[in-house]
Amino acid sequence: MSSIISALKGVAVIAGTLIFLVPLSRTFPDFGVAVACAVISLGVITAKWPLPFVWLDNKFTSISIAALGSFALVISSQTIAENKLTHEAQLIAAKEAKLAGMRVADPVAYLNELKATNDKRWESEYEVLDKRGYEKFTLDRRVKLEQERKEKVSKLLEESKNIAPSDAESLRRVYANLTELEPNNRDFKLRLDGLEKQISLKKEAQALLEMQQQYPERYVVIEKFSWSKGGFGSVMIANFSVKNNLPWAIKDIEIQCTHSAPSGTTIDRNKKTIYERVEANKSRRINNFSMGFIHSQASRSGCDIIRVVAIR
Repeated sequence: MSSIISALKGVAVIAGTLIFLVPLSRTFPDFGVAVACAVISLGVITAKWPLPFVWLDNKFTSISIAALGSFALVISSQTIAENKLTHEAQLIAAKEAKLAGMRVADPVAYLNELKATNDKRWESEYEVLDKRGYEKFTLDRRVKLEQERKEKVSKLLEESKNIAPSDAESLRRVYANLTELEPNNRDFKLRLDGLEKQISLKKEAQALLEMQQQYPERYVVIEKFSWSKGGFGSVMIANFSVKNNLPWAIKDIEIQCTHSAPSGTTIDRNKKTIYERVEANKSRRINNFSMGFIHSQASRSGCDIIRVVAIR
């Protein structure tokens, strides 16, 4: 019997909470948030420490109360958001109604209001409501913009005088701005093109220098190559020129020759180091240089430089 009474009490508490919270959350949402939070806290607390004197003497009822509190909290929050949107819509509607009345009754005040609030409609409305005033406004604006443009051009030209001729990047920036301000100025365009070409060439030269520093052997080549067999046909004797295309001298030039038979099959290779110095952008002739023993069936040979020591 006591369990039935306890269950009935729980149902009564749940029903009463539901009947009380839902209308409160919709009618007074701000107050409903506080009450919903209090109900959630009460449900959580009584789930662990029952309060029989308020009919919260079992976990089912307490958890149900906490769930109803959460539901009410959601309703209150949604209602607050809806009320805010409604209020904002009402303000916008009231403002538009006020502006519509001002447009008819006092166009000057209407235009001033649009301008003061940075309304995007101001310029188009100005053109419609006050054509003469708008024409003067656009003329004054063009004059002002032209004066500002001339001042910018003058300032940039003065700045260019204080930039070193070697500082192509800074000059390019200045003349790019000048060309933008005066797109029909041929002198500015030609100077900008020249600076861009100068910068491009400088970047290419820097990239080449970096490659030469990293792979110097690629910039040293063999020219006017010929060879023959000596030592009763067992030693390769080579004649060639070493062309140094680097901007610095080289030494200890390592050469590799690859030999092939009449059939075209590679049959042998030789490596030798020439302990000579070749100056920058110069050639050095090497005659009767012994590449060492060679295969007796070798009929063709080609040599490449595979390593050099750069003297920087």
